[in-house]
Amino acid sequence: MQQITYPDKLNLVSVLGETISKMSTVQNLNNYYVSGTSGSDSTGNGMISNPWKTITKAIDVLNAISGDITATINIAAGVYTGILPIITKSGISLIGASSLPNVTVLTSGITFNMAANSSPTPFSIGGFQNIQLNGTLVHFQSNGSKNSLNVSNCLFVPPQNRSAIVTDLAGSGSGALAEMTVRDCVIYMCDNTAAVSINNTTVSMYNTQLTNNPNLSACDENFINVNGSGRINLYGCSITQTYSGSNVSSLIEIYNSLSVNSGSTINNCMLVYTSATNQGADKRCIRFTGSSGIDMNTYTIINNYFQCVGQSDTLCIIVYGTPQLNLVIGQNVAAGSVNGVTPSSSPYTKTLLSSVS
Repeated sequence: MQQITYPDKLNLVSVLGETISKMSTVQNLNNYYVSGTSGSDSTGNGMISNPWKTITKAIDVLNAISGDITATINIAAGVYTGILPIITKSGISLIGASSLPNVTVLTSGITFNMAANSSPTPFSIGGFQNIQLNGTLVHFQSNGSKNSLNVSNCLFVPPQNRSAIVTDLAGSGSGALAEMTVRDCVIYMCDNTAAVSINNTTVSMYNTQLTNNPNLSACDENFINVNGSGRINLYGCSITQTYSGSNVSSLIEIYNSLSVNSGSTINNCMLVYTSATNQGADKRCIRFTGSSGIDMNTYTIINNYFQCVGQSDTLCIIVYGTPQLNLVIGQNVAAGSVNGVTPSSSPYTKTLLSSVS
C-alpha cells in the first residue's frame, strides 16, 4: 500500500499566510479609505490602516492615475465639509457608513464627469452609496462617454435654490450615453427648484421617496423635470406634495423637445398632490408639454395610484400644448376621480381611471 504523505504543518501555514497576504494586496488595489477623525492627507496612503483625511485628497489621487481604473472610496462616518473636485476618472464609487446614527454626511455637492474605460468596451460605471448629501449630485457627460452612475441608500437634502440630482449630456443626443439608477433613497425638494432635473439623459428610480423638505415652508416646483431627449423610469416610488401654496407646479413635467429611442415608464407608484388651490394646467400629477415637430414618443403609465385633490376637474394627467406622443395607460386608480387623463387639443381623447374613495 502506498504511503500517503501530508504537507508539513509549518509549510502549510506559511503558504496560507502568503496567499492571504496576496489577496489583501489585490483587494486594496481597488479600495481606498477616508477618515475625517483618524486620517491624514500628508502621511496617509489611502489604505484601511492608514487612511486619508479628506475626500478631496482621495479624488485628486485617483483622478491623477494614468490608464483605466475601477476603485471605491470608502468614507468613514462623520461630517465632511469643503468643495469637492470633479470626479473625472473612470469607474469611481463613493461609499459611506450605513449604520444609524453613524452616517457619512457631505455638506457640498459632488459631480461625476467620468471618462470611459478604453477596454474592453468604452463604458464606465460609478457609484454613490450610503451618504447624506446636503448638496447636489451631478452626473454630467461632456465627452460623449457611455457612463452609468448607480446611487443607493442615500438621503438628499439640497440647499435653497438647488436641485438634489442633476443629470446632463452636453448638447443634444441620445440619453443612452449617460444613465443613472437610483435605489432605496429619500429625496427632498428645496423651495423653488426641481428636486430632480433630467436633461438628455436617462434616470431610473426604484423604491425611492420624493417629498417636501420638512424644514422648509414653501416647496412649489416640479419634483421631476425632464427635458430634451431625457427619460424618467419610476418603479415602486412615491411622490408626495404636501405644500398648500397657490403656485404649486405638477409633480412630474416631461418636455421632450427631441425624439427618444424609447419613452418613459411609471409603474407601481403612488403620486399624491394635496394642494387645495386650483392651478389650472399646472396642477397635475403628471404634465406632458411641448410643441409638435418631433417623432411620436411612447410613455407607459400602468398600475399606479393617483391623488390630485382640490381642483375643479380633479385631473391627474394632462397633455398640454401640442406634443406628439403615445400614452399607454392602464390599471391605474385615482382617489375620488374618474377624469384621469385629458388632452388640451386633438387628436387625444380622455382616458378614464378607476375611482376609489
